[in-house]
Amino acid sequence: MRSYLKYLLFAVALAYGTGALGQDLESLKTANPITLSGGLGLTGTLYSASGNSRKDPWSYVLNANLNVNLWGVLDLPFSACIMSENKTFNQPTFTRYGVSPRYKVVTAHIGWRSMSFSSYTLSGITFLGGGIEVAPDDFWVGGKAVYGRFNKSVPMGDTLSLSYEQPQYDRWGYGGMVTLGTKEHNVDLILFKARDEKSAYDSVMTAMGIAPQENAVIGLNTRHAFGEHLTFEVEYAFSALTSDINQPYEKFDTYTYANNFGFLFKPRTSSSYHHALRGALGFQSELFSLGLGYNRVDPGYQSLGTLYLTNDFEDVQANGGVNLFKNKLGISGAIGVQRDNLSRLQAATSTRSIGSLNVNYTPLQALSLSGSYSNFSSSSQPNQLVVDDSLKYAQVTDNLSLTAAYSFGEGDYKHALNGAYSQQAASTINSTFTQVDRSVTGMSNVSLGYRLTYAPVDWGSAVNLSYSSLVVDSSKNTSYGCNFSSTKSFFKKQLKATLGYSYLRSSSAQGGRQSNIIRLSLNYGYKKHSLSLSGSGSFTKSHSSSKGATRTQEWMANLSYAYAFSAAIWKAKKPKAAE
Repeated sequence: MRSYLKYLLFAVALAYGTGALGQDLESLKTANPITLSGGLGLTGTLYSASGNSRKDPWSYVLNANLNVNLWGVLDLPFSACIMSENKTFNQPTFTRYGVSPRYKVVTAHIGWRSMSFSSYTLSGITFLGGGIEVAPDDFWVGGKAVYGRFNKSVPMGDTLSLSYEQPQYDRWGYGGMVTLGTKEHNVDLILFKARDEKSAYDSVMTAMGIAPQENAVIGLNTRHAFGEHLTFEVEYAFSALTSDINQPYEKFDTYTYANNFGFLFKPRTSSSYHHALRGALGFQSELFSLGLGYNRVDPGYQSLGTLYLTNDFEDVQANGGVNLFKNKLGISGAIGVQRDNLSRLQAATSTRSIGSLNVNYTPLQALSLSGSYSNFSSSSQPNQLVVDDSLKYAQVTDNLSLTAAYSFGEGDYKHALNGAYSQQAASTINSTFTQVDRSVTGMSNVSLGYRLTYAPVDWGSAVNLSYSSLVVDSSKNTSYGCNFSSTKSFFKKQLKATLGYSYLRSSSAQGGRQSNIIRLSLNYGYKKHSLSLSGSGSFTKSHSSSKGATRTQEWMANLSYAYAFSAAIWKAKKPKAAE
């Protein structure tokens, strides 16, 4: 009886696997048929406040969860939550299911799955169907294939309904990728085709501007590694897209790409053809590294095998780094320029540039210093004169950060010092015929911390001081404060006690605020059980030019218990020892 049940459960697992399922079939021999895991948690809260209360005086939350795992293939999660306000219960719902069994170098995808060929062809989209991947370790040929439904039809409905969905057609697609070569030198040949199926409500949706589409994409990827230092890769894709397959066919008398797709794609009056290209060249050694990159995506480029693609841009990037003084000093940086409106058909062209510099210096094992700077600028320039409209837009953002850490101490006492400074400045200019608007925003933060630990009794304390400032045009906001915490463990680290205190004061032209917060917590853990008790008190004084001064106090206490378990109630048979 048990053997029949085992095969039945395995069949159910294959049919109703969860969305991220992937299983090596060779491991099923040693996997436990049934494993249960889960937990139980209960939290009670007491709350009291002077003035307006933010919570009920007493509340509780009870959580329970149970997961049934079959052969390491299928997870059946159940959960329940009972709160003082409401109750919820969740059980497995197989609205989307699928499995990806794997045997040696072959992986199959069945049900709701996702596969990837390249970022410009098939990537990041979920389909209902089947697929296969063959990826030998030492390969000269491998590949992928996919077929399935990429969209389920949704008819035109009531746009005012709470359950309104964007109308769409049934979309079916298929594709394949063949990989030739070795790990050092290889090339991918990619083909992907998708088409919307016309339906009875086709004319209604087309009248609303939602027409059935057709798409064919071919791609070519290649990667090369020359020795241990130099790498080169290129990713190219060509997409033929028909935005409305109700439009008539269009025959070209001269040579074009559209004449060479055969049965995969027939051009129509609503068809368009676009390219996407990405290339990268890199050099890596122990002393230094260099990299160059180029991206170009035509305006209007689209693949029905991707969720989202940014198009109409071209950018060039360069990066590099160097390690000096036996890797004690590391310097790296990057620079890039991007522009859009490649077809020059838009009203304005935007140009963006970014540069960054990072420095890490470790003169001693106990001392580390680091700093980084980045600059981002963006501008928009019109291609034609437009009266009474924005003519030029420019934005510049600078970011600077510095950090330092130093540790010292011998024996049982250990000390650590750390400091950080960051600054951000943004300037925006919008110029028109009549005026020039300039907006300036600046933000800076400073922090300094110290920590002391005493190993024999497992005790540690830390204090941190901070200051921040925010300036927006002529308005300024400042805040400063300190945090203190002390932790001590007892009973071989089973019980941990923490005492904390925070002080924060902020001020602006509209008023200010001062807060004092005291926290105490006790956490005890034993095997699968954990118990925690925490309490806090908050004392706040605020004043404003309109309401005057106000004082509030809040007290809160929490008691929590949690239990977790995991057990195999049906264990796999141990393999017989060889005689």
